[in-house]
Formats: sequence, structure tokens, C-alpha cells
Amino acid sequence: MGASKQAEEELDPKLNLDYETFRPEERESGAVIRESHLENVLWEMELALLQSDVAMEALEDMKAIIKKRLVGLRVES
Repeated sequence: MGASKQAEEELDPKLNLDYETFRPEERESGAVIRESHLENVLWEMELALLQSDVAMEALEDMKAIIKKRLVGLRVES
């Protein structure tokens, strides 16, 4: 199993960010997370993990999972 799939499976039970699981009234209000909103946070995470000698492949997998799970999610502002 690839590192990406394994990391995503480990996150799934902990983070239930699936857009379809939210009630309709929760989907109608708030702001939509865009990839541009995550840029600074992901950059800071990347720097911290690289300083901790995390493999670049693992780092890229984590960033992809985070983007996949958060981009498009509507949150209350």
C-alpha cells in the first residue's frame, strides 16, 4: 500500500470532513475553504516537517490529503 493511501486511511477515522456528511443547513452558511487559504499553513507545516527530517514524499502525500479533505469545505466564519 502506498504511503498516500495509508496516510489517508489513518486520517479517515480521526477527521470526518466529508462534505456529504454535513446537514444541509450547515452547508448553506459560512465560507468555502479555497486552496489559496491553505498556502501559508501548508508552507509552515512543510518547513517544520522538513526540519524534522520527514521524507519529501511523505510530506507531499500529507499536503495532498489535507487539500483533498479541506478545499471546498464550507465552514462558519
